[in-house]
Amino acid sequence: MLASPLALLAGDARAGGGAPEHGPGAAIAECYEFTVIPPLGIAGESGQRLVDLNENGVVLLHALPHHTPWYRGDAQQTAFVFAGKVRPVVVDGLLQTRAVDINDRDEVLVFGAKNPGVLPEWSEAVIWRHGELVARIASPPGTAFTDGAINERGHLVLETRAPRVYRWRGQALEDLDMQHFTVFNDADEVFDDAGTKWGDHRSELPTTCSEVRHLDLSISRHGTLAGMLYCDDLDWPNAVLVTWPEGQFTRLADETEWTELWGVTDRGDIIGETFDDFVLPVAWRHGETVRLPRPPSTYAGFYADINEHGLMVGAFDRREAVDFEGDDPDSYLFAVSDGTRVKQLPLPDPLVGYLDPIAGINDRGDIVGCVDDMGYDYRTMIWLPRPAAACP
Repeated sequence: MLASPLALLAGDARAGGGAPEHGPGAAIAECYEFTVIPPLGIAGESGQRLVDLNENGVVLLHALPHHTPWYRGDAQQTAFVFAGKVRPVVVDGLLQTRAVDINDRDEVLVFGAKNPGVLPEWSEAVIWRHGELVARIASPPGTAFTDGAINERGHLVLETRAPRVYRWRGQALEDLDMQHFTVFNDADEVFDDAGTKWGDHRSELPTTCSEVRHLDLSISRHGTLAGMLYCDDLDWPNAVLVTWPEGQFTRLADETEWTELWGVTDRGDIIGETFDDFVLPVAWRHGETVRLPRPPSTYAGFYADINEHGLMVGAFDRREAVDFEGDDPDSYLFAVSDGTRVKQLPLPDPLVGYLDPIAGINDRGDIVGCVDDMGYDYRTMIWLPRPAAACP
């Protein structure tokens, strides 16, 4: 059962600590300066895909060529950063690159290959910062990297095609005896979707399951965990929303509909989506599932990210009806909300696509969004908050 909309997200900050109530990014801006990131400059470019946004406002992007250059085996260094202007992440000796992650020290994790193509072998993980090479790590013999993350220490978690998970803390790769990872925190702890945790040793997150079927984890900027827990003794899709304050298992809510987590803050604000005829944005607070407001004239959507002040950014579909049988593209708009008010963000028109949009917001209130345009031209957009005096 969904409760009626409540101003939960900003209202509990005084009681829970976390980010300050006032300052940049703490409230919906009077207006937003809107920019569509220009083409990044690779051969045969079809657009760019948003990878991440850090707290300094640096956007990490992955350029997307049409398949022709890759099929020919042309070299393509496709990792870029944008902070007012486009800058390529260039690594000598690598013929193809892929943007993976960025931290708040502007250190970028990039995968590299020496054999360009549609399915390259990502044989190296590289840390790059402000034009300088910080570290270069070779993949284990006989395999290649497939996923990874970098934390605020500049340490890495790396997943290989085997599948196998490794941790890098400035020296040799550590084999963690895990197949996949979901979360990597600034304490160098690695978590997977079965509740396994690797810190200095292997352990299991405490739960009440006889056996964990699946654990969908989300982590805040400073390490607060929330999870949607699926137990073998619960009928699918029944799940339990859980957290671990100070390492103690806490059951927050029982969910009987399909539900997905999208974000959690240091003070425990949790956002996600649920399905009730169509996708609805929700939050959880004090054991209640709360329906969040969405922009007028939209039928479905979700808030994809939340900052430490409780501001959320999301994407919503403007169509009046759902055609599950057809191939009509969605017509998206992006919006920012504080849990009570909603402000639609300026957009290029039309903005339609076939794939799920991506959106992010940092504690300064900088917002990024990405969606494919009619399935072939990916657009990445930035909205920077501006005070009333700077608004038209």
